[in-house]
Amino acid sequence: MNLWTAAALIAFVAIGAAFRFWGLDKDSLWYDEIASWHTSGHERIAAVVFLDRDWHLHPPGYHLMLHVVQRTVGESEFALRLPSAIMGLLCVPLMFVLGTRIYSRTVGLIAAGLFAVLLQPVYYSQEARPYAGLLLWVILGTYLWTFLRERMTKSARKWAAFAFAYGTTAVLACYWHYFGLLVTGLQATALVLLSVRDRR
Repeated sequence: MNLWTAAALIAFVAIGAAFRFWGLDKDSLWYDEIASWHTSGHERIAAVVFLDRDWHLHPPGYHLMLHVVQRTVGESEFALRLPSAIMGLLCVPLMFVLGTRIYSRTVGLIAAGLFAVLLQPVYYSQEARPYAGLLLWVILGTYLWTFLRERMTKSARKWAAFAFAYGTTAVLACYWHYFGLLVTGLQATALVLLSVRDRR
């Protein structure tokens, strides 16, 4: 990575941080965020996982993390939204890495710059909901998926290492939101079809 690319990426991360952390506690929690707070606020972890099905139908991964946040950072609007802001910000450099991996550094920079300022990524990074985390795990998983796909024809040791890393992010995505199941299923299907094509 040259100096100009590094400077541009740092600038995009800084802009993304400003968009995500500024006014993080400006608005009060709305209904869905209150559902997140209510679900993750139980004293026992088992209650976070199994109770409140009427309040929340998402997998328990996000609420388990928020349960820890409530007990360590607090229950203010800023504290509850902070994990989403951090995860949303991490997506900016990851978009650069993924774009560079699949296409080029120029495309990676454009992807990172867009992700830093576009409305929906910023909006979900300022909400106490699981969507920013889902984006993070999907982007990271897709990056690892490209390596897994590339190394399946090479040594079993390298293949197994990337399979473990990808599997970990896939499980996190599935436990964070049900759309993680959809993305993981599509990636697994693509991996099988591409492997069959290669053997033919």
